[in-house]
Amino acid sequence: MELLNGKDWELLISNIDNFLFDCDGVLWEGNTIIPGGVEAITYLKSRNKRIFFVTNNSTKSRVEYVKKFTTLGYPVEFEQIICTAFATGYYMKNVLNFEGKAYLMGRPGFKQELNELGINTSKVGPDLTSGELDAWSSIPLDPDITGVIVGFDEYFNYKKMTLAATYLSDPNCKFIATNEDNILPTGTKVILPGSGSLLEAVKFVSQREPVVIGKPHSPIFECLKSMANIDQDRTVMVGDRLGTDIAFGNRNGLKTVLTLSGVTSREQLDKELAKPASECKPKFYTNSLQTLTKEM
Repeated sequence: MELLNGKDWELLISNIDNFLFDCDGVLWEGNTIIPGGVEAITYLKSRNKRIFFVTNNSTKSRVEYVKKFTTLGYPVEFEQIICTAFATGYYMKNVLNFEGKAYLMGRPGFKQELNELGINTSKVGPDLTSGELDAWSSIPLDPDITGVIVGFDEYFNYKKMTLAATYLSDPNCKFIATNEDNILPTGTKVILPGSGSLLEAVKFVSQREPVVIGKPHSPIFECLKSMANIDQDRTVMVGDRLGTDIAFGNRNGLKTVLTLSGVTSREQLDKELAKPASECKPKFYTNSLQTLTKEM
């Protein structure tokens, strides 16, 4: 593994056609831009590099992501955004040939993206928990449900877990998850559970394993390849998570760059590097994109 400086970054750019960027922890934290991000993306665009934003975050549709990128000053086009909301719908439509209706744990932007791709879903939002055990045992079910999708849902509760597990008791019911991220990047001391935390509860009670769409798994990369004809030998993945971004890049034969501006600390990186074998070791690392842009 090498510390990436401005000279190395320029050399890497000259040998790479496709740049895949994670978003949270690399380009921004919440609604706060990480310094150097806009400059790095703008420079790569001036060099006619193909840029894609590959994020496990399922809370927004691509339309909503375009608005966020634009608000923060990032030059972006709709087709560059590969979020798990879109990739989930793409996979269900083109790989699973999904028919019926999906019980969805997610936010409105996720539902919008799925519906626009022709995937019929349940409503999203609050679903209050109440009643005694006898009431739960006779909870109303939707007979049209043929799949369960687990994404980020801040209204996750006992009722939703009950419904998901009950639908999944049918072995023909499809089980799809956006990602396994344990926490959300906040830039503060507060720990916000990620989609993976909700997924573990559904997996435990249903005793089922899902198809996971997001990084480090392959469906989101297959989606990108089918859309953009990616040459893996001339592609780099830039991200802040070892177990998702870096493992994703390594599994798919990409060059990898870890930024220490998000979830992964230098201490965590050193622990990973000390392991004799790991798919989570990056080829390069840098403190942030600002470090690279300043040295160019």
